[in-house]
Amino acid sequence: MPPRSSNRATKPTTKSKYTPASPKRARKKPKSSPQKKQAPKKKPAKGQKKSATESSAPSSDTLIPPNASTAASDDPANNEDESEFPINLAKTVATRKAAAKRTSREEGDGENAGEEGDDENSDEEEEEEEEDSNEEEDEEDEEEEEEAPPKKRAKTKATVNPAIDVEITVTVTVYSRKEFSKKANKRAAEGSAMLMITSGLAYGTFARSLVDKVSQIAKLPSTPSFQDLECHFQVPRHVSTFVRLFNVTDYTTMIANGAKGKDPKINFHVVLECDGDSNDVDSEPATKPKKTSKIPSEKGISAANIEINNKIGQLRAKWTCNVNDGSDYCWILGETREHITLHNPHFEAWAAAWAQGSADLLTPPDLPLFRGKTKEGEVAPRTLLQRRLAAKEPQSNAPIINFSLPDALFGMMNGGQNPPAAAAPPAPPANLMLLPPNTQVGPSSSIDEFCIFYGLSADISTKLTANGYQDTDIFYLVSIEDLKEMKFLLGQIAQLREAVRKWAVTI
Repeated sequence: MPPRSSNRATKPTTKSKYTPASPKRARKKPKSSPQKKQAPKKKPAKGQKKSATESSAPSSDTLIPPNASTAASDDPANNEDESEFPINLAKTVATRKAAAKRTSREEGDGENAGEEGDDENSDEEEEEEEEDSNEEEDEEDEEEEEEAPPKKRAKTKATVNPAIDVEITVTVTVYSRKEFSKKANKRAAEGSAMLMITSGLAYGTFARSLVDKVSQIAKLPSTPSFQDLECHFQVPRHVSTFVRLFNVTDYTTMIANGAKGKDPKINFHVVLECDGDSNDVDSEPATKPKKTSKIPSEKGISAANIEINNKIGQLRAKWTCNVNDGSDYCWILGETREHITLHNPHFEAWAAAWAQGSADLLTPPDLPLFRGKTKEGEVAPRTLLQRRLAAKEPQSNAPIINFSLPDALFGMMNGGQNPPAAAAPPAPPANLMLLPPNTQVGPSSSIDEFCIFYGLSADISTKLTANGYQDTDIFYLVSIEDLKEMKFLLGQIAQLREAVRKWAVTI
């Protein structure tokens, strides 16, 4: 009785080496035979020929190509294709021929034997296909694992064992109260030193050690109390700014942060209260006054200066010079037509004298600033004011005649007596005046303006003002003895006399 044909028909499939690889598919679970479970068989080595029993038996209804040759299974190249591609046309032809031969030999067997053979052959083919696909997927997984970068290990922070005492280096720097109030980059320390402690050191022991170290650094005559010290600490990389140390809690925090790291360190600043520091700090202004170059407003100018400023403006407008002599303002002498360059000191002196009535818009005060020079370098003729003063004095037109007689003739005229001895020079007056003889008071001005104009020191101006002298109109009443009583130095008296000589008007 011929065996029944199997309902499952194997479809020949070909796989080209040059077709793109199909995307990765999920693994299929191997199908188990419902009648009999068999252990998976080993895959034959590459190049070996499979036996006819291992191939699946095709049904009698399946057609075999007439041109198929049995030599295809014996070709090594075809065997290589079988190992690489389990399902191809050559394999299908070979397996069908082997199945036909085996079927002819087993015609006498029953139906059960034929069915079991078909099931076994089909199961073997499915198992081989699944094994090949599983091997390809395993190779792809291995390649992906090799390409994946290695994972970095997470860094673990170093922890400090509280049971073990850690040595900590404390840098102690001592400042005075005055220096500590300055900016950090401008402080001058009394000194600094190292103090070695451990993380298990008690707060009281640390306080005593710190007091001794501060006494050594500052060279104090007596040991201060810890309560009198102002302490600040800072831990590198853990406490960035200096923190005030008040109590045990702050000390515990300082030790806990200072014990961290490979090289535990603590920076410690101590402030000492020295005598006079508090007064110095209080006496210093909180903020320095800012220098302003702003032009003052009219409200900030005194009434006296307003009048002088107005007169300076009139003088500038009057004596503007158009001659190219290097100056914008000049005063022209009447007789010589000489140009005297006017600067700020000229305008200030002229305006001050004008305000006091000793000058006007056209006539400057009689000061060396307004005296020109002749071509020979001598002082120019006196100003109009000087000439007017000289005209008021009575002058004698009679000529002066001098006689000189010999001593013998003089003795004969006196009856043979010797001529009288030459008169001794007159003794200097007991009270020499500050104003030179044959002079009178010059332009009136205040003591400060007079000293500034003639370049006298501020000490001379202060002494005159302190003794009640407000202006120069009363210089004719001042004597040299008065200046000595006012504690003037000899050099200051000489400077003042020379300035008064230049200031006074010759009679």
